[in-house]
Amino acid sequence: MAVKKWTDEMLDKLGEKIDRIADEIEQTNNNVDALVGAVNSLVTL
Repeated sequence: MAVKKWTDEMLDKLGEKIDRIADEIEQTNNNVDALVGAVNSLVTL
């Protein structure tokens, strides 16, 4: 039973880390989109 509890806790922690990484990737994508938009604006001037 202790092994199952430990495994569940580790899976929960792993899930939280994956969620944080996904959030960071999404934020990075948003930053890249904003940067590309800014560069496109400069190019069209």
